[in-house]
Amino acid sequence: MDHPGENRFPSWSPDGSRIAFWSDRNGGSLYVMPALTGAVRRLTPTDVILGNAPQWSADGEEVAYAHRRDGGAPIEIVSLSTGEARRIPLQHTIGAFDLAWSPDGRFIAFVHAFDRLSQVTQLVLLRLADGEELELSDGMTNVWSPSWHGTSGAITYVSNRGGAKDLWLQRLDADGEAIAR
Repeated sequence: MDHPGENRFPSWSPDGSRIAFWSDRNGGSLYVMPALTGAVRRLTPTDVILGNAPQWSADGEEVAYAHRRDGGAPIEIVSLSTGEARRIPLQHTIGAFDLAWSPDGRFIAFVHAFDRLSQVTQLVLLRLADGEELELSDGMTNVWSPSWHGTSGAITYVSNRGGAKDLWLQRLDADGEAIAR
C-alpha cells in the first residue's frame, strides 16, 4: 500500500484473503484490498469517520461499520459484490463502538458510548432481522470489547461491573435475549 497518509483499523476477512481498513485517502473512507498484493478498492462514501475496525460477515460477503452521520450513529452494512449499503438506524444514537458480528450472521453486538474515553458504556445487541436493540448490560458501568463465544449463544466482554475490569460471559437465548445467571 503506497499511501503516505493514515491507514487504520485493519480487519481480516474470515478466510484471510482480504483486509478491510479505514484510510484518509480521498477524504476518508473504508477500503478493501487483497491480503498479499493488489489494488485497493473504496467501499464507502468519502465522509466515513469512525473509531472501529470494520466487521466482516461470517461468509466474507459483507462488511459492517458504524459512524456518526447526519446527527445519528447508524450501522451500515455494505455488500462487497454489489457495493450497495443498507443503513440500520440505532435507538442509541450517541455512538456505536467495538462492533462484533455473530457467527450465524443474525446479530451485531456493539458498545453504546459517547466516545472511546467514556467511563459509562452499555453493551447492546442489534438483531438484524428486525432492527431491535437488546440491552445486555445495565448502562451504569464500563463495558468494552464484545466477542462472540463459540456460536451465537454467548458473548464475552470486559467490564468493571464487579469493581475491577474483568472478563464476563453473557449467555443468550435464540432471540438474543440475555439469559439470567
